[in-house]
Amino acid sequence: GPDGVALRETGVARACGDVCEALRACAELAVVYGMGALALGATFGSEAVADVCGDALDDTMNAPPVGILLDSTVARDDKSLAIRRTLFALSGAATASALTVHAYAVTTTSASTSSAPVRTGATPVALAGPRPDGTAAGTRHGGTAVRFRATLDEAGDLAAVLRAAYASL
Repeated sequence: GPDGVALRETGVARACGDVCEALRACAELAVVYGMGALALGATFGSEAVADVCGDALDDTMNAPPVGILLDSTVARDDKSLAIRRTLFALSGAATASALTVHAYAVTTTSASTSSAPVRTGATPVALAGPRPDGTAAGTRHGGTAVRFRATLDEAGDLAAVLRAAYASL
């Protein structure tokens, strides 16, 4: 009857919404752990790692950011050891219309080289690069993110953006 049709339509609409959310999450992970990690590696000459920056950042994807170690210090006293690290990290966010990469200067502390790092700070880093319409490469954006189309040839552009962001730290 009519109630069965409405119920089926509601179920299909919910399933489609769930699929869209899953695809957005996959896109976030692909752009950060794929293109972002490759661009960080090309920029800094080292492999980007996910488990060095602490847990997921609140305002971006539901996964830890990927990062590159910039500086590390060891502090010792009579009873403890603290390893403090500064990292350049990337996270991402996806909406129905855009994938966005966010850059952060992250600080962490851990009690040993084998213990999980605890993030003590995450400061957004302004990114410079092409505007979303593809014009005026190298212009400064007011925010801390660069939106781009996720195509394979963008990794080189993202590397240039990351180099400029790092130079501004």
